[in-house]
Amino acid sequence: KAAQGHAASKVDTSGQVDAAKNVSFAEKEQLANQNKVAFDKMDFKSENLIEELETNTQRSMFDIFKAGQGAASLSGFAGADATNVEIDRAKSNTYTDLTGGVKNIMEETKLNKKNITLSNQKATADVEKRLQTNITAATSQADTFWEGVAGAGDYEIG
Repeated sequence: KAAQGHAASKVDTSGQVDAAKNVSFAEKEQLANQNKVAFDKMDFKSENLIEELETNTQRSMFDIFKAGQGAASLSGFAGADATNVEIDRAKSNTYTDLTGGVKNIMEETKLNKKNITLSNQKATADVEKRLQTNITAATSQADTFWEGVAGAGDYEIG
């Protein structure tokens, strides 16, 4: 029994708990960095999609303008009203497509970020669970002479 007590007195429970905390901190930091990269990628993708949508809208508006110019010169005064109505409808549809597209891109980005945030919360909870398990395992060891003699730890450090 004395040998068990002596061996227990050499157990570094505090060091084991500190090491578990350091690993937990590093895991949480890694999760935060991964999330930042994922968010940055989503923002970049969203910005590119919106720019592409805006460019396509500008092209469409220019095409509508050119078509309107050509139609007005061919149809004369009598067809000008009908042509203007069609041009206005085409412009309105193009603008609606733009605003709807931007709204959809932003909503998808928001939902993706929410999904990552929820996944991060679960991953963080898993890290905390591992930390508590490691602390419990470390403190359950006999780490004083008398705990070694008794053959059980007291779930305290030292």
